[in-house]
Amino acid sequence: FIGPTIGRSGYRTMAEFRDAVLRRYQQFYDQADAIAQARIAAGKWTNDPMVVGRRLDAMARVDLRDWLASEGIPHEAGDIIQVNRWLRDVAGSGAHRVPDVRIPGARTIFDGTIGWKSSTTPQVIDFHNFSGGDTVIIVRPTRLGGSYEIVFP
Repeated sequence: FIGPTIGRSGYRTMAEFRDAVLRRYQQFYDQADAIAQARIAAGKWTNDPMVVGRRLDAMARVDLRDWLASEGIPHEAGDIIQVNRWLRDVAGSGAHRVPDVRIPGARTIFDGTIGWKSSTTPQVIDFHNFSGGDTVIIVRPTRLGGSYEIVFP
């Protein structure tokens, strides 16, 4: 539902919506991390950071999409929030990246990871540049320090 407010919860501004999405995505990332840690401890998954990271991303995205659906908020290319959609180089190089979550109206990208990323990480640089300067927020499991915003020089 998009009208004078956003979603069934009635977010009044894009900033309010962005903050709600960040809280939810952090929650979903933490839940996925707890599942992953339990499966690793039980010997069901190997502790390969690349594999674990991909699985966490996938689980958190499913939960985020389910939450957005419950709010009546579409999340495809061109919508007010885009989940796992291509972000093409505005310079026309043909290059692209796929941020986990982008909210164009809030000029914000969320990227979930178990690693550490900075303003010198190529993926983060491309997110920032391809979007025309969106803020990039890294979403990490709370046990690894939680979320943080990338500051560009």
